[in-house]
Amino acid sequence: SNTALGCKLKVDITRHVLFYQEPASALTTPNTSPKKESKHSRSDKHYNNISMDLQFICEPTIKKRAAVFNVFETILLKSRKILYYLEPQLPSNRFNYHRLWMIGIKILRKKGGAHLVTLNCNRAPFVGTIKYLTNHSSMITSERDVIPQSMMYQLVTQLLKASVEKVKASKGDEMLPFNIVLLRSSGGDGLLKTIISKELAGFKRALSEFTRTHADLIRDVNNGTSRWYPGVVFSVLQENVPDAFGIEDGRGNGGIVDSPRALVVNKEITSSQYFDLFISLPTKQERQLYGRVLRLVTLSDDYNDTGKTNKRPDCRLRSNSNLLSDYVTLIYSSIWSYALNIPFPKVPNYPAPIKFAEHYASWQYSILTDNDTDLNDLDIDIDNAKPRICKPIIENKTMNDHDISMK
Repeated sequence: SNTALGCKLKVDITRHVLFYQEPASALTTPNTSPKKESKHSRSDKHYNNISMDLQFICEPTIKKRAAVFNVFETILLKSRKILYYLEPQLPSNRFNYHRLWMIGIKILRKKGGAHLVTLNCNRAPFVGTIKYLTNHSSMITSERDVIPQSMMYQLVTQLLKASVEKVKASKGDEMLPFNIVLLRSSGGDGLLKTIISKELAGFKRALSEFTRTHADLIRDVNNGTSRWYPGVVFSVLQENVPDAFGIEDGRGNGGIVDSPRALVVNKEITSSQYFDLFISLPTKQERQLYGRVLRLVTLSDDYNDTGKTNKRPDCRLRSNSNLLSDYVTLIYSSIWSYALNIPFPKVPNYPAPIKFAEHYASWQYSILTDNDTDLNDLDIDIDNAKPRICKPIIENKTMNDHDISMK
């Protein structure tokens, strides 16, 4: 569309909200019921106080095949449809990814403002949908680069409670996982010990106490037993690694070229202090192939291979090469499970748990100001992460404008 200033705005989709009744004011939220009772009874099948959300593709866009597909994909995702299933080809098929939760941890840093911490939990990480996501956020001061243990404990407790309640609400369609994988975005070697003592310790503490304080809830979804001991795999994904890896060019002159396939390096150059490996991802930029290297540092590698949620983890990735190979393959496969980037016009660049956490963190941070210090002061839907419209509540009609309170 063209504005009065002559600027062109790219709009592929327009949104219209149809109200059953005209809003009383411009600030009335569409989801709020009118204060005055309708003459119809609430049990009347014709009574409806919910708005209808309609979305349309713009006329210039209807001729663009890729844009039309992207619009339909967005609408389907918002309606919580499943668009695809991902079946990773694991080397040994030892790692059970059907009973797996993956949690992405992202600290969004902004200059001159507080940092935003986001934990995103995907209860079905290899299913192309957003219906299995829960999102939890908090804010920390800009001086901190690691989540405090108390905050990590609080966020994880909220995450576990919300996720297990959704498992219960699924009425058998979902089950508790055997293992939980946490992927943290960035974190230099100087922060790893602090991450272990703060974030990893906070997660394990919250998980241990949750099984005791919410025993009845766990019993409802765990075949009558309150014992739940999932394996915990906590890895830090380091970016901007200066190393580069390649393969021989095959000409016999010792030349090295970039590999069109992903490479994994877990010998010779790895750390003697931490359990780490390097992943070289084939990436094309301006038709030039190069390997973008990520370093995966695993700080906890407990794996539950018993096939029972009430049994404690009995394996460690570092002592089982088959499980380690499957785990690295799952991390690589999760790059294509980021449902918001279908149909992948370019090769994705990060594992889906971190991409989802970054997506929701950016969404929330866009409504914050430098003076905001607490997300609880904002009315935000946890699952949707979009701000809601505040509605003024006028307790007395004789009040002036200064007496209006926002809720």
